[in-house]
Formats: sequence, structure tokens, C-alpha cells
Amino acid sequence: MNKIRKYFIPLLVIFHLIGLALFIFAPSFIKLTYINISLCGLLVFLDRSITLKGLIAALIVVTGGFIVELIGVQSGLLFGNYTYGSALGPKFMEVPLIIGVNWLVIVLASIGIIGTLKLGAEIAAVMAGGLSTAMDYLIEPVAIRYDFWNWYGGIVPIWNYVCWFIFCTIFAYLCIKWWGNSNKTGAGLYVIWLLFFGLLNII
Repeated sequence: MNKIRKYFIPLLVIFHLIGLALFIFAPSFIKLTYINISLCGLLVFLDRSITLKGLIAALIVVTGGFIVELIGVQSGLLFGNYTYGSALGPKFMEVPLIIGVNWLVIVLASIGIIGTLKLGAEIAAVMAGGLSTAMDYLIEPVAIRYDFWNWYGGIVPIWNYVCWFIFCTIFAYLCIKWWGNSNKTGAGLYVIWLLFFGLLNII
């Protein structure tokens, strides 16, 4: 597996170069974004040796991410009042099925960046929560423009970022304690997403 892992980041670069071209020149293909998220999730997940605790942690984050989104969409109590568009694929109760995987990817990517600092689990989780929230902040304008999701009134509430920080910190702590804080593919993906969404915000 180690021999294969060295190709993960180059593959992610290729995926996102293709994605960038589609966003710019063929926006009708944006509805396939959920496939890219699935591929990102698979590669970031496989970066770590799979243990029972690691698998359980990943399942908790995927399931927990979906549940908080479900509560958010149905009640508006979490994150604020928003709805999902058609770009993220099939839905269950108005929430894209892929959204839990997206939570896992962002959390593991943030952990991958923080993991290089050799911090304690608590501080690392808080910092990973902050990085996850920063990534959400970067993604928001692109997501709204391309119908990933939409906010009532067109304004992203501060409460959204508060909830993101809280839940991502919890999820990051669980992953760090049960699965470790090293994820080179995740760290690479975080940098790729900074460039990818940064460019889309500028264009």
C-alpha cells in the first residue's frame, strides 16, 4: 500500500485540474462534484492503515456529519437557514448523501496539516477545527455560486462557522485519539483545495 500511496497526491492534483476546467468551461458537469468528493474521501481514508478504531472513527464522522446537516436543513437550528441545490448528487430528506464524506475529508485534511506540528490531541483538535472552519469559509462563495447550497437572504450567518468549529473540533479529536494525526494525503488535499477554491473565488 505504501508504494501506491505516493501516487495519491498526484492523482488529486489531476482530479482538481480537470475539475477546475469543468467549473470554468463546462459548468453543466458540476453536478458530478459528488464523484470527486468520493474519490477524495477514498484516497484520504486509505492514507492511514485501517484499524478497527480508525474505521469506527471514520464512520462516526461520516454519520455524525450527515446527521448534523439533516438537523440543520430540517430545523435551521444548526448552521442557519439553508437548502442544498442539485450539484452534490442524490439526497435523503433534502441532504446530499455524500455530505458526510465531505465532513470526513475536510476533518482529515485539516488533521493532516496540524499533524506536522506534533501537538497534544486537545490542542491539535482545536487547531484542526479552526482549519476546517477556514476551509468552509473559503468554499462558501463558490458553493453558493454553483448551487451546492443556498442561504436564505443570501448571507452566511456567523452561527454557521461557530457550529462548524464545534463539530469539526469534536470530530478531529475523535480521529486523532483513535486514528492518529498523520495524513500526508489529507495535508496535500488541504493545500490543493486552498488553491482550487481560491482560484474559483478570484475567477
